[in-house]
Amino acid sequence: MKLSHFKNIILTLLVISCFALTFRLWFGSFSPAAVRVATAHPDPAIDVPALTEIMIRPARIITTAHESNRFIITYADIDTAPEFILGQHVVADVLNRGGFAGSTAMDSSELAALFAGDIISFEYNFPMPSDVFGNFFDQRANLLSSNVSNFDTLVMSVEGSLLNVAFFNRNQGMVHKFYVENDAMAAALAYLIMQTESPPLLYRMSLICFPFIFDNITFIPDWQGDFVYHPIYRQIPYSHLDLRIIERFVAFLFPNPNAIISSRINNVFTYRDSFRTVMFYPSNVLVYNTTNRRTPDTAVNFTSSYLAALNMIERDRASMEALGAAMNQVFMSGYRHIPGSDEWIFFFDYISNNLPIRFSEEFAQEIVLANGIEVRVRENTVVHYRRLLLNFTPDFYEEPEIANRTFENVLPTLHTHDGITSANLQFRITADGHSILHWRIDPLGVARTISVFDDPMEVYYEYQLR
Repeated sequence: MKLSHFKNIILTLLVISCFALTFRLWFGSFSPAAVRVATAHPDPAIDVPALTEIMIRPARIITTAHESNRFIITYADIDTAPEFILGQHVVADVLNRGGFAGSTAMDSSELAALFAGDIISFEYNFPMPSDVFGNFFDQRANLLSSNVSNFDTLVMSVEGSLLNVAFFNRNQGMVHKFYVENDAMAAALAYLIMQTESPPLLYRMSLICFPFIFDNITFIPDWQGDFVYHPIYRQIPYSHLDLRIIERFVAFLFPNPNAIISSRINNVFTYRDSFRTVMFYPSNVLVYNTTNRRTPDTAVNFTSSYLAALNMIERDRASMEALGAAMNQVFMSGYRHIPGSDEWIFFFDYISNNLPIRFSEEFAQEIVLANGIEVRVRENTVVHYRRLLLNFTPDFYEEPEIANRTFENVLPTLHTHDGITSANLQFRITADGHSILHWRIDPLGVARTISVFDDPMEVYYEYQLR
């Protein structure tokens, strides 16, 4: 009897040891910081002020250069850009002490006039709700939201001691103008623009130099002589870490890492609990799905859905950083609303070398992902999350590339009736992983990308992937 009891105790200890060893193999490699990230808030409440601060960060900043119709475009490190820091102070002063100067019809001549002088412009890839933006800056008496419903571009300029800020939506028909008198800040803004050092790559404003092609704001790449740049390469950000640690990275998506069931089939790692499934593919793509949705505690709209998407990305970033791994800067490049539903899909792209990174159709098909990150939000809950877990960094060990001006050969063939909605210089990732600098023109229908690297007459056509 005593022997049987002793055996039961030994068997129990062995079972516990097996579970402990299994847990250590699968989850025990987390650093304490990573465990805190992973388990503290499985479905955390959204920190609205902190995420709104990210939301008001523009996708890019346009700044006047020192030559006529030449502009500098900034995609990277916007948080620390002097133009963004001072620009926020300008906006806050206008919305708290300033006044409304009225609205004018937005046409090509009006837009060209806005960009004719010394300006700093913030551009967004979505309609920024004016109440959200204005309240972030503690707008006085709803100054902005009572005159503007939403906008995607704001332009700041100086006129003597007067600060002018114009808000408009590129898809709507009015420009809304505000002003404030502030000698010191006007002088600071003018000085900042004057002192900004021009990089080798500048841009021309389309409505000034090519009004017969573009009836909207587009910035044409421009440089004198050879534009020398470093190609980018794909880097696995966690290659220096133990693979078991990286696989445990997905635990931030689960409320209880102890409840995860894992499997590996055809080199696809799958982790699941009762409501969530995470798959880690050999192509370095992470896919998360959940059927667990909580009742929204706030109204469901674009803003609440976007904040939920940002919350997911920031949790992802925090978990990566806790592992000692980096994550490329991203910007929201597009979104789609599912008609008749409370569901939104947001698309984010990576930034490297101060330029956006887009995938070629072939590369996108290979990894089954058209953008760096795709987030599907339903009723304020992220139900699907897909991200390419790669970083793109300049390759300073390879010989730099020299870009030509191939795109200029195509400009005379374009006309406003082509329905061109945007044109951007960007890195295009090919199926074999190489990066080629391209100028992507997005008309309604098919996107055309023009190489600025190899054959001067090389032109690619690719279907838009969303």
